[in-house]
Amino acid sequence: MTWIKGRLIFHVLVAGLGAEKMRFHSRWGRVNLKKVVEAFGRLPTWTIRDDERPNRNPSWKAPTLHLFTHAFDWDPPLCRGDTGEPIPTFLLPLDFQQKEELTRWQDEYVLHDLLWLRSGSLETAAYKELIDPASGLSSDGREICATIEKATGVPTYYFLRRYHAPDLDIDARPCPCCGGLWKVPPPPCSPFQPWPFRSDSFR
Repeated sequence: MTWIKGRLIFHVLVAGLGAEKMRFHSRWGRVNLKKVVEAFGRLPTWTIRDDERPNRNPSWKAPTLHLFTHAFDWDPPLCRGDTGEPIPTFLLPLDFQQKEELTRWQDEYVLHDLLWLRSGSLETAAYKELIDPASGLSSDGREICATIEKATGVPTYYFLRRYHAPDLDIDARPCPCCGGLWKVPPPPCSPFQPWPFRSDSFR
């Protein structure tokens, strides 16, 4: 936030083109916008300044979707499975509470990832949350995936981190959810990352 030639300027990150449109505002956003109008007597004006401004927003209508984020991620956490493009959360066919749950899950995941990378004493505990499909973090993420899949009709996968692993028989590792075969051929529209381990049943 800064004043420039008598104008109050805010620089903010937005998830995609058109994020400022009224139809995408939550009820909390509308309340806060009303306060801004009362204080300044007008609606704010918006200008996208990014040098890498996209021409369009990625669509959630893809062969698969993937819930994927990390400690240094500025993008929305839901990605297209074919191109890896992050999908603006405000465009998803979810209600505002569900979108808030998705955003909060990302915040929590990023904090765990940072703890794993930087905490020292909490590294192991944070790592277990990231790799265990039954952890609170993973359970919440998988539940969000199920909600998104129900709303979109698109198979939605939860990215389960796995960094440390034995050198032997990596390809033979069983699925941590069902114990079945985990390394499978890529789907027809190959994911944007070379992730050879996938459970179609448990996503």
